[in-house]
Amino acid sequence: MPPRLVVSVLAAVSVLLGCSEPLTVQDLAGTYALTGMNARRLPQLLTVSPSDCDEWVQNGRLTLPRESVTPWSGNFDLAVYGVVDCTRAGLPNGPLLLGVDGTYTVSGTTLHFSAPSYLSPIEFTGHVNPLLMSVHVSDLEFFPSIVVDLDFRR
Repeated sequence: MPPRLVVSVLAAVSVLLGCSEPLTVQDLAGTYALTGMNARRLPQLLTVSPSDCDEWVQNGRLTLPRESVTPWSGNFDLAVYGVVDCTRAGLPNGPLLLGVDGTYTVSGTTLHFSAPSYLSPIEFTGHVNPLLMSVHVSDLEFFPSIVVDLDFRR
């Protein structure tokens, strides 16, 4: 095996083995850009109305501030932006903004998000890939019939 390859393999293994320290809010702090929805690249169609308007997701962000409640809990702000296309209805297009903010906890590479709501708290889960600096959010319910998975990358 060439020496350069051996060094690269050893470096990769040591990084993976050295990840035994638990992730904290400080480790995850930053802004992550929305890169995909439901395992597809953006833009993506969120809702379709046969006679009115379609909602398209174009971009978004997940912000995890450095300030924390404890080393394993902090606040978050998630926003999804796009356009409401009302061309078929003969109406002007408008902006789409879906947002949720609240608190989260870190347990290993799993994030548990909770946001207050006027009906009941919104709860969803995320998974961190520390090597890619990415967060995959699962089963986020924007509306009663619209549940999405979102991919973010820093």
